[in-house]
Amino acid sequence: MKRLLSLAQYIKQGIIKRIIPDKSKMKQMRNMAQIREDFLEEHVDDKFIALHLEAFHDIIQELLFAQLYKKGLSCTTDESLLAFAIKEFSVCHNNKDVLIQLFSLRRKIHTLKPLQIKKFLQTYHNALYIIVQELKR
Repeated sequence: MKRLLSLAQYIKQGIIKRIIPDKSKMKQMRNMAQIREDFLEEHVDDKFIALHLEAFHDIIQELLFAQLYKKGLSCTTDESLLAFAIKEFSVCHNNKDVLIQLFSLRRKIHTLKPLQIKKFLQTYHNALYIIVQELKR
């Protein structure tokens, strides 16, 4: 993953843009995140553990996009989305390394072994769950 810039730098570069707040898109993103969260409650065989990693990533990503739309912002890169999250939400700031690792693992998920994914999810399940709950507020 590229080095994260500050939120202000992403705005200055035009990677994060100001838009009209969009409550409709915000609701759509929240609804999709909820569907994925419902999936997380399902037990899956270790063979399919990558789907749980994808679900956590997508839930967090969708909830962050919902927050962007609510604030009248949009962005185009994972790095700018993470910069927004870390700046705007203390839970994301406090779990910065977990989020960066989650987004990094998601990008290279096809090269990971199920055991690597399972270990990450076991280690950081509580932190990921707390992030999701805070972003839903």
